[in-house]
Amino acid sequence: MWLVILTTYNLPPWLCMKESYFMLTLLIPGPKSPGKDIDVYLRPLIYDLKVLWAKPGVETIDITTGLKFNMRAMVLWTINYFPARSSLSRWSGQGYKACPTCNEHTPYVRVLGKIAYVGHRRFLKKPHKWRRSLEFNSETKNEDPLREFSRDAIMTQLARLPTHVKGKHPRFGGVKIERNVLIELN
Repeated sequence: MWLVILTTYNLPPWLCMKESYFMLTLLIPGPKSPGKDIDVYLRPLIYDLKVLWAKPGVETIDITTGLKFNMRAMVLWTINYFPARSSLSRWSGQGYKACPTCNEHTPYVRVLGKIAYVGHRRFLKKPHKWRRSLEFNSETKNEDPLREFSRDAIMTQLARLPTHVKGKHPRFGGVKIERNVLIELN
């Protein structure tokens, strides 16, 4: 079984991570991860979140006071392990550009036929002793951290991707490239 749990962050810190405030929104059956098919399961949740975010929200009653108010909700972040992040975001979790922070400028080296990601000392503060350390690869790191990609820059990258490419199924017009289902919450 695979769980999708929501929690309310509009609570005091000592309460928001208590099990009694968790909302089990999806229970995905099966012994294995749904992989790229997770979109099928997330569609109803995405629809509900879009309704909750749209103005004016959903009219709700506060049980303690009996007053009505318009409730709105949004996704702040997702917490998952790297293979799940790859399935959910459609960002490769392997290969030359697997680092989501470095994006298209992922520094890597090939070691024994495998790809190793290097250069992460650049994210340390300038005076940090590990930047000057020669123990890793006999080099010091004086480079600045890579620029962070803005929302617009990422959306521009996504817009450049084709939605269909030629593939093994010409009868269906090629292979469809699916995009991240969470982009719809944008």
